[in-house]
Amino acid sequence: MTHKPFTLFAVPFLALAACDTAAIPAGEDACGASALQDLVDQPADRLATMRFVAPMRVLRPNSAATMDHRPERINIAVDNRGVITSVTCG
Repeated sequence: MTHKPFTLFAVPFLALAACDTAAIPAGEDACGASALQDLVDQPADRLATMRFVAPMRVLRPNSAATMDHRPERINIAVDNRGVITSVTCG
């Protein structure tokens, strides 16, 4: 039968594709924002000394921001007083 050689050839690639998909975080906490909730109510100056694994942006009142949704990106909202008000993914 001619399908067996193709099946034996395709199976390793299908397995790799499944592994790659499993490595991508899913859900609303794809960026790890839940682990950063201790930043809420802290001064935004604290961010200067931190390193982030995921892409990160600080959103200040009246600042321009792209509207694209990137689940792996950390969004840190800061109010007019320079205090962090939320940490979310997007």
